Amino acid sequence: MPPTHDAESATSLLPSESPFELHAVESPLIVYPRGGSPWLAYPHKDEEHFVRASFDRWDAMRVARGEYPPYPLAGGRSGLLVVENSRWFRDRYAYERQHYGTAYGFGGNVDEMLEEFEHFLFLFHDEFVEVIAAGVCFETSTAPFDLESPVRRVGLDDLADACTLEQFEEHGIRIHLRKDARSREELLEASRLCDQALYQVALELDGSIRVTHRLTVRTQRGTTKSRWRSFNKVEARFDGILDDPSALRPLVSRYAAEVAARRAARRTR
Repeated sequence: MPPTHDAESATSLLPSESPFELHAVESPLIVYPRGGSPWLAYPHKDEEHFVRASFDRWDAMRVARGEYPPYPLAGGRSGLLVVENSRWFRDRYAYERQHYGTAYGFGGNVDEMLEEFEHFLFLFHDEFVEVIAAGVCFETSTAPFDLESPVRRVGLDDLADACTLEQFEEHGIRIHLRKDARSREELLEASRLCDQALYQVALELDGSIRVTHRLTVRTQRGTTKSRWRSFNKVEARFDGILDDPSALRPLVSRYAAEVAARRAARRTR
């Protein structure tokens, strides 16, 4: 749980040579697609690339004009920072808890915000954008992003079939275990900004293959955790990166047994 007192401050998340660093002068394009979550796009400071930022489990966004950071900076300035001891974060959590509680829309438990969400701050030349979300996903392009281009979220999107590590059967159901091909170092660096799905489990049913579970890796406040997620709900937690996927087999087997039992019950009706 983040502290509920002490002074607010903002700490940089991007190094100065990041491929996602903001342009020194240009303002962002902010898009709120119908039925979707907002995203923002801007030119990279090299003036040759464009960047788009979208959000994992977006909760709130606000935009204001101004050239000066709204919070004291701790440890240098970059285009993206995280606000510690945020009053706005506490207000949003209190609102969600009061009105939704266990009906909370993401993982079914509003306290997920305390463990996984952060208050992000984008500092542009004469305006700033603040977002409360579980993570930030970046894309780069040599051309500007248009309003209709689909959002791509590395680390959250389904892995391709080519990433299949092994296939096996549990309770009569074919299981596909996929693994992210990035190095441990790349995965850890990306996990500072957003969940990264190190492993994905897909069930093969009636001729179709569907991802049902993910083991995600996230680094926050200097600590790395792995979380076993079933349709976004966290069912198990591990410290650090879970390198050995065999630890997931009992969890996969239990879920496959539940699916097999439901399918058998439908056949006997």
